Amino acid sequence: MDAYFCGHEHHLEFDEPEGYSFIQCISGAGSEATEVSSAPYAKFVAQDFGFLAVSVTNKKMLLQFINEEGHILYTTTVKK
Repeated sequence: MDAYFCGHEHHLEFDEPEGYSFIQCISGAGSEATEVSSAPYAKFVAQDFGFLAVSVTNKKMLLQFINEEGHILYTTTVKK
């Protein structure tokens, strides 16, 4: 499984398009939180200030979207 991480968009989002071998993570909500619309393949979308914490091992990746107050908004594990 490949992963694409990007910022600058001012929201938090985790995408897992069906039929593709990649995930997409958007985390750019540090200075602004803009209105979002959800794509059909989006597993999580939030108009909130926050960041993405990632922990990687040889076999899996733990993703946690955390808001500015320290609350975990969404957690998922992606296997290799």
